[in-house]
Amino acid sequence: MPAPQAGAGSGSQIVLAPDTTADSGAPESALTLREAFDDAQTIAADSPSMVTIRLSPGATYELDDCDAGPLRHWDSTGALVLVDGRGATIRQTCWTESVVFLGGAADYWFSDVTITGGTGPNGGGIAFIGSNLFLNRSTISGNHTSGRGGGVYALGDVHLIRSTIFANNANLNGGGIYSGSGVVNIDRSSVVANHSTGAGADNGRGGGIYGHGATTITRSTISWNRARVGGGLYSEGDTSGDTSVVDSTLDHNLAEFSGGAIHHGDGWLSADDAELQIVNSTVSHNAARYGGGIASATQFLDIDSATFEENTAYVDGAHVRAVGGLGATATNSVFGTAIAGAGCTSIIDSALAGSANFDSGNTCGFDPASNIVDGGDPGLGPLTDNGGSTATHLPGLGSAVVGQPLADAACLSKDQRGVSRPRGRHCDIGAVER
Repeated sequence: MPAPQAGAGSGSQIVLAPDTTADSGAPESALTLREAFDDAQTIAADSPSMVTIRLSPGATYELDDCDAGPLRHWDSTGALVLVDGRGATIRQTCWTESVVFLGGAADYWFSDVTITGGTGPNGGGIAFIGSNLFLNRSTISGNHTSGRGGGVYALGDVHLIRSTIFANNANLNGGGIYSGSGVVNIDRSSVVANHSTGAGADNGRGGGIYGHGATTITRSTISWNRARVGGGLYSEGDTSGDTSVVDSTLDHNLAEFSGGAIHHGDGWLSADDAELQIVNSTVSHNAARYGGGIASATQFLDIDSATFEENTAYVDGAHVRAVGGLGATATNSVFGTAIAGAGCTSIIDSALAGSANFDSGNTCGFDPASNIVDGGDPGLGPLTDNGGSTATHLPGLGSAVVGQPLADAACLSKDQRGVSRPRGRHCDIGAVER
């Protein structure tokens, strides 16, 4: 994504460069990072513009003025505020304080910066109430909240580009990211080892991500996250809550109740109105009581050219547990080895229809005339780097999913890694072409 530009008619770009890493106790003549945030707010209020806060390369800015709390910026003019990190780290040292609090009409762009150590009541790392928050080549790690959003709390649109959300924790919902409104777009990023530990019916949702609105995950990894519901991702699934996962891998996520990798839909015994779409993606080594891979409680579930392998359900639905609606379909996808629990279960009010699929057992309800059922071991390699931006399961030599004529009509032009299909005479079933 290109660097942000000031909008037409806006004021000139203004650059603020803190010349000390100190917070409290800085020399009177120095410009601190906190003062730069304050100045950026004043400048934006005077004239809508692009304001850049440029950090020293590789520096660490420790926030120790506990009376002042987090860095703050609130704007009502629609300015663009860029934090040009250049490899710097901003660390909060004060208990119960976020690292950054942002709000208003501004668009905020954090580039090449690490945000860590925050413990705010909502949004341990970043608390954001506004228009757009962009995190580009940045890391949000080691933050905690007693509320929602261990790494990021957002009431607005959140965009991750080549960024990492790592090892954050929320006592309520959204260990890595909590989005209470707006969209979440994740591109070429990683959401790893985040936890949402809350107890109670409405808490402990979304170990990696909690999304209220539309969520799009592209060429990204969601792994080793944990929650009570929705280990990797919890999406409410209302009318604005379509979720799309494309060219991505969700692995080793754990939910104590439902949706090891993804829980989609606010209901459990009734279907909400949104769609969950899984395309050219791998769902592997996830676990939950119900729906080790996916627990879907929405009207539409669409799975296309995906690979489900070695997921676990302690009760049922190792790969998929769907509470039906108007349509649940799968095309050219592998439903492989289930560690425990039948691969596909509890398709209520709607059969899992589709063609050119491989089912290791016979639990998904596919028509054997146009699918491979009771196929046994699909012969996939381990989850590892097979090229591309995410880990995948490469089919082995002699795999039953390789070179299947029934897959040709359903074959996408490229696989999860971006490799052209087919590589041989016929397409392979699943997310990866051998």
